[in-house]
Order: sequence, then structure tokens, then C-alpha cells
Amino acid sequence: MWLFGALIAFASILALVLLRKRFNYWRKNGVPSTSPWTILGDLWPTFVKGRIVPFVYNDIYKAFPNEKLVGIYDLINPNLIVRDPELVGTIMIKDFRHFQDRVTIKKRRNRLEYHLVVLCGEQWKSMRTKIVPTFSANKLKSMIPMMEYCAQILDSHLREKTLTGESFDVKEVSSRFTLDVIGCCMFGLHFNSLNDPNSEYRNIGKMMINVRGIQGILQLLRLVFPKLLEYFNISELPAPLLPFFTKLLKQSEELRKHESTKRNDMMQLLLDIRDQEELDNAPDEGGISFNDNVILSNVFLFYLAGFETTAGTISFCLYELALNPDVQSKLRQEVRAVLQANSAELTYKTLKQLPYLEMVISETLRKYPPGTFTNRICTEAYKLPGSSFTLEPGTRLTLPIYSIHHDEKFYPNPKKFDPERFTPENIESRPPFTYLPFGDGPRMCIASRFAQIEMKLILTRLLSKYEFTTSPKTEIPIQWQSRRFQMIPKNGIHLQVKRLEENE
Repeated sequence: MWLFGALIAFASILALVLLRKRFNYWRKNGVPSTSPWTILGDLWPTFVKGRIVPFVYNDIYKAFPNEKLVGIYDLINPNLIVRDPELVGTIMIKDFRHFQDRVTIKKRRNRLEYHLVVLCGEQWKSMRTKIVPTFSANKLKSMIPMMEYCAQILDSHLREKTLTGESFDVKEVSSRFTLDVIGCCMFGLHFNSLNDPNSEYRNIGKMMINVRGIQGILQLLRLVFPKLLEYFNISELPAPLLPFFTKLLKQSEELRKHESTKRNDMMQLLLDIRDQEELDNAPDEGGISFNDNVILSNVFLFYLAGFETTAGTISFCLYELALNPDVQSKLRQEVRAVLQANSAELTYKTLKQLPYLEMVISETLRKYPPGTFTNRICTEAYKLPGSSFTLEPGTRLTLPIYSIHHDEKFYPNPKKFDPERFTPENIESRPPFTYLPFGDGPRMCIASRFAQIEMKLILTRLLSKYEFTTSPKTEIPIQWQSRRFQMIPKNGIHLQVKRLEENE
């Protein structure tokens, strides 16, 4: 018995020694760093206390106010938080070829893992080149009528809410609206989520976002320690997703076979790329063909990113407007003036005539960035500017978007909602790369213009007719779902709405 105890003690001491050696990586290389004390590294507050990842990174960011770089540990993986905006820009744009990959699983275990976010190297470059035309200005212009159709349904839905006078969850309603937009613009289908909140489309959306328990831990591990999932051949994606998206793809294709007019939605553009490749029968230089797996994966990506991040921004914006009625009133004056000048018609051109709305959305994205941070992998040895330290290939870096957006050096009193931060003069006065809601450079969000048009359109329609106010159910401040790497309200965002007369 004593021998077994001695072996346990020896193994524990050995593990502790090896752990301390691992956690000495940054200090050994002369990089200012944290000193974690458990195998969970600097993310122990997330795993143990449920603190969301961007807040953990922000605590570290603020603890090293005079450093450009801070060495941390995601579990036992060395990671480098980049605090300096100039260096952030260098990584994202100037020296992008050294940092073009993200932290991801290299071994594909699921047909949904061939989309832009997870691909690396030449495969990512080839894929992005093919998909970029899907979001051209002309394509986006053609999708505005589909967005307007969904906006009309939302208008009817809110009109019913005004009759009861009860508060409602704007996050839930916004999610159902943006999901309907994705149904129309992506698939050419009417998901009808606003009228049927228990539809299969909405339930799948909830499953993708409201992860709990082991599923949430797996998603977190995929981000910070993907090799662990790769080694055990575990997928963090819920099992029902693959059959759902497979069926959705087949359904969309079948509808097109029986139509005389060719559709102009995103799905058709993806199918056209696949069909053209098959016709050309030419090998792809990037090593990946635009086959059904690729279409399926990107459909999954657009479905997830297209409804949730946009819905979050819309609901956060309405929340802040309810808390700041003076901002809401000023914005309503602008949107009504633009609608009156354009006979109530919203086009690609008229949506650009709303500078204050642009400022309000920008401030919302600053305070609640949809991507709270982004990461990169060093793919080639890289000597850091102004330092003697050379990054080894495989070193991971974190660009802390939430922290930069809440840094008092760039945004005084960062918790305050102040659209005036985004006047042309104030934008010009700030250093570059201090505003990154969609990232920047070659790997910035490919659908950012689509999302901004959608947000501008629906906020214009809503604020011209409705007033949003807080209710007894409104949480101030918002409580967040735990153990997440995004800012997702734990209990929704509850507001009251009142329909206005034309002259109110």
C-alpha cells in the first residue's frame, strides 16, 4: 500500500515539475507573462467559475497596461495576447502571410467542417476567392427586397405586442427575424420563424447557440485545445445538425429543378460555383474542390453566423436605445427624414444616407463586438518588431477585440454608450486598428456588408414606427451565459414597445 502511495506522490511531483517548466515558456523567452498555477492555465476562471473567455482575457489585458505583448497559457498551450493596435494591424495585414491560419482542427471528422473559418493555408485562400463574389454590391442590392419582406412580417409581429403592452424578449424576436432573412437570402425559402417560434429551423438555431454542459465544454476545448478533440476523434457539433443541413441542401436543390426562373440567392451562387468546376473538370490549385461537403459546410456557417451575430447586435442596439432615450429620439428624427425624402423606400443608396444610424451601430459593435477576440497561428518563423524574440511556427496569438474596444486610452469611459465616438473627427483621432468588430485584413468577416445592410434596414423600419423602453424585466446590467467566448445574454433582453403616430 505504501508503495502505491509513494508512486502517486512521485507522479504528482513529476507532473508539477513538468507543468512549471511548461509555464515558464514566456518568461524564459523574455516575454512579460502570467504565472498560472493549475493545468487549466489562465482559463481556470472560465472552467471553474464560468467567467466568459473575453472577460478573462480582458482581466489579463488590464493587468499589463504598459506592455505590447503578454504571454498567457490556454490550458498548457502558450498563447500571446497582442495589446498593441499597430502590431495587431501588422499581424492582420502587413505580415499576414506569417499569420494566415487560425487555431483549428486539421483532421476533418464531420461533413460540416469544410468552411472558411476552419480552413487553412491554400485551401482557405482558394475557398475565399471563390465565395467573395457572393457578397458583391450588386448581389447585396438584389437581396434588399427579401429583407424588406421579412421586415414587414416583423412589423406585424410587433404591432401585436403593442396591443398587449407586455414586455418581450427582443433578442428572441431579433433572432427569429434574422433567421427568416437567412431563409430568404440564403436558400430562397420562407422559414416563417417569426410566426412559428417552434419551427424546426428555429429549434436548430437554438441548439447551435444555447449549448450547455459537456457540449459547451467541448466547444471551449475546440477553441483552446483542438488537438485534444482531434486525438480522441470527438466532434463538438450536436448530432442533429448534419442530417438537418443535408436535408436543407437537398430541399433547396429540388425546388430549383422545377423552377423556370433561376434564383438569385446565395445558395444558387454556391451551386453555380460547384457546377462550373465540374464542367471545367480542372484540378484546384488550393487542393480543395467546391463539392457538396464544401457547400454543406458553408451553408452551416452562413446559417450560424448570419442569424445569431446580427440578431445580437440588433437587440443590443435596441437595449441601449431604450436606456438612452435622447439617442433614440435623435436617431428617429434622422430615419424619418430620410424615409420622407425617399418616399418611404429603402434602397442600397438611401441606406448610406443615415450617418447617425451608422454611428449608433458602430458604437453598439464597439461595446458588444460579435467576435470578442480572434486568434492566429504563426505559420513561419517571425521576429517580432521592436523585440529580439522570434515566434516559432505553431505559436498561437490572440487579438483581444473586446479589450481594445474597452480600453480607456482609445475610448474614455468605455462602458458609456456614446455614438459621438464615431464622428469622422473622432474616428480620425484614434489610432488605426482600435475598432475591429469584423476583424480586418484578408480574414475579416466576409459577410460584414450583408450584416450592416440588414441591421440598417430593420432598425430604420422599427425606429420610424416604434419607441422602445425598459420594463421591470429589463436587466441592468445584462447577465451573460457562462463559459462562452461570445457575449450571449443569459436571460434574454426584455423591453417594452409602443407604436408611434407619424408626428410623434
